[in-house]
Amino acid sequence: MGPHSLGPFNLLIGESYATIIWVRFQVIFTEVRSRWASYENIPGVE
Repeated sequence: MGPHSLGPFNLLIGESYATIIWVRFQVIFTEVRSRWASYENIPGVE
């Protein structure tokens, strides 16, 4: 671990990367949940 391993620039990139991952996760989770709800609302599907 060098002194430049956690610089402001690297920290900013890390936070942006985490934000992108979190947004994608929320979008995928919402889509899957909506599909799951539509599957449950279909009559005849166990």
